Amino acid sequence: MNIAQKIDKTLLQDAIDSTKTKGKTHGGYSAEEFIILALGFTEEDGTPYRSKKQGGSQIHTQTFDVPKDVAERNPILPKNLKTNWSIKMIEQGSCIGLGMASSQYDAWAKDGLVQATCVYELINGKKVIIDLMIHKIKPSPVFWGNLTKERIAEIDPMIRKDKSIAWSKEQAKKLNKWSNGAIGIRNISRDFINDKGKRRISRNLQCYMTFSTYMKLVA
Repeated sequence: MNIAQKIDKTLLQDAIDSTKTKGKTHGGYSAEEFIILALGFTEEDGTPYRSKKQGGSQIHTQTFDVPKDVAERNPILPKNLKTNWSIKMIEQGSCIGLGMASSQYDAWAKDGLVQATCVYELINGKKVIIDLMIHKIKPSPVFWGNLTKERIAEIDPMIRKDKSIAWSKEQAKKLNKWSNGAIGIRNISRDFINDKGKRRISRNLQCYMTFSTYMKLVA
């Protein structure tokens, strides 16, 4: 049995309906927390894996939702899933954000990772879970095509602080038209609350995949 089939989707739905978190991304955070608890990811002392604000070790800016060292100490996971995890909650038909292009490059090109994907559809304004998939991604240079880490670094606003965001966005559009891989890039700016409770603005180059391409990998 696939490990995703062991998770009760009714309980997952209850988790994202919870009022414990707020805002546009609250469902995603709730789904992530639920999957971490449901699959038994823990801190080194055996307590549930959780954020620093809750007394754990998870930080907002870490590359993966569940790092490899946390997955490796999980006794119920099969060996092939004991690697870095990315947990997504996505709307059916929408593009899937995969994280910062510079930090996610190796995971898709040579290391591999696990994608835990909660798919929902909006029904009368409510997010309704329609599927949950947990899939190990086999790495391949084909995902990036002719996009290299060096080309990405040339336009990443986190690296090219001497250039404007507008310049970086324009360059990302040009690079997308030129590239031939399954993964695209885009510039985003968003507000977030860091682990110290302070509001910050994140400006970086994200990578993404279309819904149809992504589903061929994880369905």
